Amino acid sequence: MNLKKVFNILILVFTVLIFKAQDPIFVQFSNNPIYLNSSLAGEHKYRITSIFSQNWSLLPKSFNNQIVAYDMQLESKNRKKIDNENSTFNFLLMLRRNSEGDLSLNTKEFKFGIGYRTDVASLLRIGFGISTKIGQKTINWNNAVFVSDLDPIFGQVNSSSFIPPNFDSFWYKNAELGLSFRIRNHLKVYDWQINGGISFSDFIPQKNSFFYNDNISNDKLSVFLTFMSLKNEYRFNSFYQKQLFSQTFQLNGEMKFRNIIGGVTIRTQFYSSELNNILGPWESLWFNFNYLEEFEDFKFLNISYSFGVTLSELGFQDTFLSHEISLKIFRLSENELSYSHEKDWFCPGDKGVRRSLNLKKQNIDKYNKKKAKKNR
Repeated sequence: MNLKKVFNILILVFTVLIFKAQDPIFVQFSNNPIYLNSSLAGEHKYRITSIFSQNWSLLPKSFNNQIVAYDMQLESKNRKKIDNENSTFNFLLMLRRNSEGDLSLNTKEFKFGIGYRTDVASLLRIGFGISTKIGQKTINWNNAVFVSDLDPIFGQVNSSSFIPPNFDSFWYKNAELGLSFRIRNHLKVYDWQINGGISFSDFIPQKNSFFYNDNISNDKLSVFLTFMSLKNEYRFNSFYQKQLFSQTFQLNGEMKFRNIIGGVTIRTQFYSSELNNILGPWESLWFNFNYLEEFEDFKFLNISYSFGVTLSELGFQDTFLSHEISLKIFRLSENELSYSHEKDWFCPGDKGVRRSLNLKKQNIDKYNKKKAKKNR
């Protein structure tokens, strides 16, 4: 059978079963926190993130995903403490668009939510988030090809008796609950940091298919855990996601060299017995590159590029590379500036900046002492 036809069939199979497939998974999940977990909103004063991925670039009509997200802190101007982080209420918005396969399956999704981050101990910070999303899926039935219509030898398409449904789109809505944490080994000048979180989404059963009118459960569980050494400038990331019959696990290691962060990610996919090991134990190997720059006081730009090599039975020579590009702009909050970071992946490390922060602290201390004397 013609190789191109084989891959057309694979694309169709995955597309027709989309109602019980995983949502898109990004290798650079740490650069896309709002899609990952709603409780990560408000990590900085504000943050703008965009990401684009193209999977299996040699396949016809390959799988493309785009996201634009924004989150910010709703922080009180009346800060009680400069040397400790205040609690913040947070807000998030996200737009997502997917284009998948020969059937031109398109997904457009809007997500919005709120969150809350607070210290529960001197070294432990917890975040909570809740969000809702509204989306639409559309499909082009004119490109539908089924295995029964293919010639087993020549691969040509015979006449089809397929009668498409009366509609080529449907709307859906759902919700997400998120929890995250951050642990540091010291209160102010810390050497390492651990971040983790769990989110549960799509837990409201509803119509999510072109063929079935009954409500379908499509719940998704995502877990991540990272360890960052600020002293030695390296980071380890792990990520796991389960959605119905599909599961994905990723491991990543990164090193920082001045403004450049480089790393390697390996991804594995495994399924239920229905489609057991259809892609093999390891799906792809990714190489990641990040450029981080402070373009204005306390404002940072992060540009990232990743390319992945297929390791599964699909074969590198037949699918070639997958790509991800992301852009992130963020501004440090007053909470973050109150810490003396000797080495951090985004916080300024020059003595002049730290000196100005110390002067600011001294001025606030003097003001508080004068105010206390007047009240006596």
